[in-house]
Amino acid sequence: MDVTILYCTTVAPFDAETLRAASQSNNIILVEPYYEGVLVPDIIAAMKHTPVRIETIGVPHQILSHYGTPEQHDQSIGFTPQAIRRRIERFLQP
Repeated sequence: MDVTILYCTTVAPFDAETLRAASQSNNIILVEPYYEGVLVPDIIAAMKHTPVRIETIGVPHQILSHYGTPEQHDQSIGFTPQAIRRRIERFLQP
């Protein structure tokens, strides 16, 4: 899988300049360890002069009522390395 990864340690301030400089395609995949889509407005603003496709992967906006270990929680919402990879591969398919 040929991708460029940007790792952000904080949500704000969003580093729009680095995103623009690193973007080599119009596909942006956002993996967030919190509610999915939180950074979409920042990405859209940063890339306003470039048409982009965005895939958000994170915690779904739903009430989670099943409890267990963090690993069990990630498994139940599809936030495991394997599940994330499958979503990325589906998104990048032509």
